[in-house]
Amino acid sequence: IRAASDERALLADARDEETLAALREAHTQRKSAEADRKNADDVALAQRAVDAALAAQKCAIDEADAQSRRELAETAAAARDELAVARKALDADREALAARCREADQQTQRDAAWHKATTKATKAREAASVEEAERLET
Repeated sequence: IRAASDERALLADARDEETLAALREAHTQRKSAEADRKNADDVALAQRAVDAALAAQKCAIDEADAQSRRELAETAAAARDELAVARKALDADREALAARCREADQQTQRDAAWHKATTKATKAREAASVEEAERLET
């Protein structure tokens, strides 16, 4: 009887050790699962932080791009305005030069007419002098 009782006690102790080992294993697995969940939460939190940083960076890039485009458009508009003013000035200069050329052509024509008239008058005077000289000789 005692041997049976000892055997039952040994069996109970073995079961208690198995239960204790199973409890330890369950505790270890629970702690590991908790650590895994915490790591997963940390990873998710880090991912959200990275996503937020990327979104902020994209916003900053988009804003800088928009600002750059605005400045480029303003510069282009100013350049177009300056070009229009320069074209008007160039047109005015061309017009003034054309007027001076017309005036110079007219002056040249007047000078040519005066020269022609002077030459004709000189020849007429010379001819008259020759005639006068011939008349006086006779």
